[in-house]
Amino acid sequence: MSKPILLFILLPACCFAGFSADLDGDKYVGLSDLVTMASYWLDNGNPGCQGDTGSDCNIDMEDFTALSQQWQWVECVAVSATASGQEEGPYAASNAVDGSMSTRWSSSFYDNQWIQIDYGVSRTSYGVTLYWENAYARVYNVVVSENGSDWTTIYSTSNSDGGTDDITWPLRSMRYLRINCITRALPYGSSLYEIVLKSDDVCHTPVINWQLVWSDEFDGPSINTANWNWEIGRGNPSGWGNEELEYYTDSTENSYIENGSLVIAALKNTQEPVYTSARMTTKNKHYFKYGRMEARLKLPALEVGIWPAFWMMPQDSVYGGWAASGEIDIMEAVKEPYTVYGTIHYGGVWDHNVNTGGSYSNGTNFSQDYHVYALEWEPTQMRWYVDDVLYLTQTSWYTEGYPYPAPFDQSFYFILNLAVGGRWPSYPSDSTNFPKFMYVDYIRVYQYPEL
Repeated sequence: MSKPILLFILLPACCFAGFSADLDGDKYVGLSDLVTMASYWLDNGNPGCQGDTGSDCNIDMEDFTALSQQWQWVECVAVSATASGQEEGPYAASNAVDGSMSTRWSSSFYDNQWIQIDYGVSRTSYGVTLYWENAYARVYNVVVSENGSDWTTIYSTSNSDGGTDDITWPLRSMRYLRINCITRALPYGSSLYEIVLKSDDVCHTPVINWQLVWSDEFDGPSINTANWNWEIGRGNPSGWGNEELEYYTDSTENSYIENGSLVIAALKNTQEPVYTSARMTTKNKHYFKYGRMEARLKLPALEVGIWPAFWMMPQDSVYGGWAASGEIDIMEAVKEPYTVYGTIHYGGVWDHNVNTGGSYSNGTNFSQDYHVYALEWEPTQMRWYVDDVLYLTQTSWYTEGYPYPAPFDQSFYFILNLAVGGRWPSYPSDSTNFPKFMYVDYIRVYQYPEL
């Protein structure tokens, strides 16, 4: 979900008994209400006496004064900010769009650094004001884009003196704005307190109009093989690269439909293979680039050695082997049922790979009921949610030898699995309870036309 646009209210409409200046019913007091009131100026035919604060059914200066006291001012602010890098410490890109002059973005201590702003939806802009810290960019340019890929240079300078740069340009539409800091004025990074867009737009909260493009509701009598494949065996290398213990099967003992949910069952057997489970994928059948990916899951009763996961891998590994082409972990849980994790893997092929992510815990035992685990994936930002609570946002990743936003600019497919053992979850003991069940009520994918 996009961050809400800041709303500044001089005096709320609720405070005027018997009168609200919201004449058009949009729950906003703004320009359209002023126009409506103006059309009723001294008009005895005013239907319902709209906008009249007195009892004469006339609109006069008294009524305009009351409207002005309820006026709501709206400022266009960013949905997200990303950067090529930052100085070590509390100098993130988001500081340059947080409305505070006490925080700032500071780049890494190099030339050719950038900061990019996403305003969530297309804005009609006519300029930007840059508030530089003492460490500023002497040579820089400003570029804008509607899609985050095709950029137009709209301003450039080779002799900035820092301070406040008040920049204007002919009226134009844009969603993304980037400041390319080419040459530093000082041996430190380029640093900005605030970036303020100039826009005449009425900047209501940008609402993403997600549209369902694919789902599996698991409401048939059996698993839909038009949607799912099964990966069989112990993996290559053995243990799926994680030193796991299970042998994955396509047996109906390990994966099946029950009461409108997919069930993945991890079993302990009296003979080899000791542990069996299921690992199901949509590879070559359903794969997606960008959107909201969500699943409603009930996790198994977690103990040491149990590892449920809802994740994504690249349909075509165009940037090379794992993890150069990326991996997206929407939900993982290990060892105990009160914490879930979201992670991305990137950087290069093993052992040049890196991962970044976060965890969510609110005291809930995630094995006792169903919960919705979601990823909202846009070209330069990923957001992780549990039951629509945002707990992790990532905007920085890379893959060696390719431009950002690689590797997460390709299509990925889904994987659902329930592993037994591994380096991260450790290994079950003789006292670990089996069987273990992961329940999947549905998986849904939403996208919107601008993506």
